[in-house]
Amino acid sequence: MSIHTLIHSLTPSERRYFTRHAQQHAISGKNVYLCLFEAVAGQEEYDEESLKNKFVGADFVALKNYLLKMVLKAMRGFHAGKTIDHQLRELLSDIDFLDGKRLYLPCFKLIQKGMKLALLHDRFQAQLAFLAVERRLVKFLPQIQLQDELESIKNRRVECIRRMDLELSYIELYDWLFGIVRTQLRSNKEATLALIHGTLQDPLLTQEGLPASFQARSYQYLCAALCHQMLGQFAQAQAMHAQNVALWEAYPHWMMQEPLQHQRALANYLSVCQINDDWAPFAELLPKLAENTGGAIEERAEHFAAFQNLQLAYLMNTGKLSEAGVQAKSLESGLHTFGDKIPESRRISFIYNMVVVFFFLERHRDAIHWLNKLLHLPRTEARMDLQRAARLFWIICHHELGNLDLMEHLFGSSTRFLQSHGINEFEETLLPFLKTLFMRPPAQGWPREKAQELHDKFEVLSASKGDASYPGIRECILWLRAKQTGTALLVVLNG
Repeated sequence: MSIHTLIHSLTPSERRYFTRHAQQHAISGKNVYLCLFEAVAGQEEYDEESLKNKFVGADFVALKNYLLKMVLKAMRGFHAGKTIDHQLRELLSDIDFLDGKRLYLPCFKLIQKGMKLALLHDRFQAQLAFLAVERRLVKFLPQIQLQDELESIKNRRVECIRRMDLELSYIELYDWLFGIVRTQLRSNKEATLALIHGTLQDPLLTQEGLPASFQARSYQYLCAALCHQMLGQFAQAQAMHAQNVALWEAYPHWMMQEPLQHQRALANYLSVCQINDDWAPFAELLPKLAENTGGAIEERAEHFAAFQNLQLAYLMNTGKLSEAGVQAKSLESGLHTFGDKIPESRRISFIYNMVVVFFFLERHRDAIHWLNKLLHLPRTEARMDLQRAARLFWIICHHELGNLDLMEHLFGSSTRFLQSHGINEFEETLLPFLKTLFMRPPAQGWPREKAQELHDKFEVLSASKGDASYPGIRECILWLRAKQTGTALLVVLNG
């Protein structure tokens, strides 16, 4: 493990705790390992040579290893008792201590407490550990039916293993399905879909009462939903995700212990609702999804991307574009914080959607602000459909602002970009019209006849091949309609 990676993964609270922990062990001044901690924390990129120069005379390898051990030790203290797993490990440690002192009655009280907690949270490994200790110690208790107790322990162990094995079967089935989505679905679609049809008949998915634990039940819903999604059966997928959300919300202690999994359940459900154009559940569930779970930066980035994407989709598809405009500030801040942790395609989608929001709000300077973010991203082939449409918005927004001096640059740059990626009929038809607008004397006004001809042609293109074939065409049609009628673009959109 890289000490640099570990230290930079710590949250601010964890860093403060380690610093206090290290200072408590300092006789005077700072421990040398705390100095190394602060030096590594101050490096954006790990530079071991510069660190060695700062700690001349020290055994650097030994110092680095000692720092690693001290960080891990401090983090055990910081997280002690904060999760069920930590609590269970502490109980087992306490039992081991009491066992060493031959204090068997207190041991059994802790075993009972631990088993109750492990059963409530389906911690099978902990249950087996408590049962193993109980079997070893039960013979030291007076006045018991030893054989009955041993038989009870055996039966509980067998049941624990059965439930654990069943839960793992569901998890492994989900992992297998997820792997198929990533590797086989595109390369061998027909055979893969036949395999998915067969999987839906698996007893793991057809027997409602089979799951014997919370996680097993949740994964049963997830596996069935994933199968239905791959088969294009989105109504059935939504029903499965809805049952999964209801399951989570029926067990508040699971939501508290596994907040990230709960939020994933919410996000999965709302994502399928979005596919089905069902926006009714969003008003209730988005506020629940908004609660940040904290955790590692990757988890916070995942939460940010899921929530912002679903909230933006909801606002844009329910006519709440003004509210979507307000979202821009938090979205921009999050992209700055988590940008490199979010897939390129999702980042481009966020930026493009904000361009569309401000375009329909006729806040063209704000639209150009977001367009510049998209146009200045490192070169990538991700979401090329949105990158192409952005070039058209770039020209239209500058036209709306009357930036005639940019005409040569706008058209030259945009045309070269679109031609290099195979300019389509929509783009090839729109560009000359936009160029005419820039060259047309303001006194001549809006070219109503040409604009109507263009509008009608784009309607035909959209009807024949769909809006997805020509990114930006629907927005362009509505823009032309608004200009023809002298109506606000937002009114045309909502009309």
